[in-house]
Amino acid sequence: MGVGEGIVIAAPNALIESKAKAMRLPVVVSADWSHPFERALILETGAGVQWDMLAAGFYLVRTWDMAAALSLRDASDEQGPRPVLACETGSPSEQERTRKIVRDLRMPVYASELVFVQRNETTQEFIETWRTERCHGPDMRLAFLRAFYRVKPRLCALPSIWMGGAREAQSMGRRRSARASRLVSVEVAPGRLVRCYPGQEDQVREMYARQRRRRERG
Repeated sequence: MGVGEGIVIAAPNALIESKAKAMRLPVVVSADWSHPFERALILETGAGVQWDMLAAGFYLVRTWDMAAALSLRDASDEQGPRPVLACETGSPSEQERTRKIVRDLRMPVYASELVFVQRNETTQEFIETWRTERCHGPDMRLAFLRAFYRVKPRLCALPSIWMGGAREAQSMGRRRSARASRLVSVEVAPGRLVRCYPGQEDQVREMYARQRRRRERG
């Protein structure tokens, strides 16, 4: 995988960070999901990751704006492992807000804890919209669905096999181990800090510098 690919997490996560390090993938800890990567995997705490499939995911978002799997009901559910619908998750107020945007809540929601994105104007707008929609309730999947309908990125729906090991990731994400404490802060712009592993500081600074140069060129 090239230097244009990396992982974005909102908070330190020992399991994700150690796996990414083993694969030589840079990790950015960013609460607002800002990142310098050409292609990124955005992960939330509790996300299950099929690490041997990451190369395929990054390859997909060379063509698609985004890629994410549908959210499935638990296999032990009496109705079986079918997709979760928007009418089955979130509070009544969140559902009502979602209905005003998508019209019909008999709509599958995406597993928004694991999303591949290509860096372009559409996905930048999507991330900003998703971030705004999260202020209207805690259900990430409904916020993701509202942002998807408002921005309309080209989204590749992944099969459920992409979601794996969720319990292990969630367990590890609840506690910060010694690995997480080894992250260092890097100033990439006046007053703006991101975190990375020791030894990755120059790489992260250069990626953000390239990002600024592209913005300045328009």
